[in-house]
Amino acid sequence: LGDVYKRQLLSGPAGITLDTTQSGRRARLGGVAPSVGTHRISVRVTDAVGSTAYTGFFDLVAIAEKRFATLSLREGVQGAPYTTEVEVGGGVAPYSWRVIGLPPGLSLGGDASSGLRTITGTPTRFGTYNVEITATDSSNQLGLTKVFSLMVSPPLQSQLSTPASGIVGEEYR
Repeated sequence: LGDVYKRQLLSGPAGITLDTTQSGRRARLGGVAPSVGTHRISVRVTDAVGSTAYTGFFDLVAIAEKRFATLSLREGVQGAPYTTEVEVGGGVAPYSWRVIGLPPGLSLGGDASSGLRTITGTPTRFGTYNVEITATDSSNQLGLTKVFSLMVSPPLQSQLSTPASGIVGEEYR
């Protein structure tokens, strides 16, 4: 084999290119996949005299950008039942989830492998909580993390007292 290699993209999706200006035997794929899914890539490397040094195929998996579809968590009230949904989009299901900082009495429920979970329960303490939620897709890429502010208000207490008894026929004061 000669010292100079020619690298060539034989097939692949539109928008994907092979940068052959890399030094040595290296080349780099670049561009933007045209759609979410698995795309077959075929490359060939030839030496200076045109002999094939390598032909290979591999799959490029293009996934949708991971994002939280949920923008905020609704407010809760201490002692009152609470339910809200948390949803992530993109990535590859199933997901693994981690939650830190939920108010006492609340927990993460629903299908653990799906992109839609629920926070349910009855908060036992009022206050503002920073709830950190991480969802990691099955491609085991870096998890997507977002910190939500969840306010739990104290229960509404009536300021009314029991009225005094009145006498029929007399003005009440």
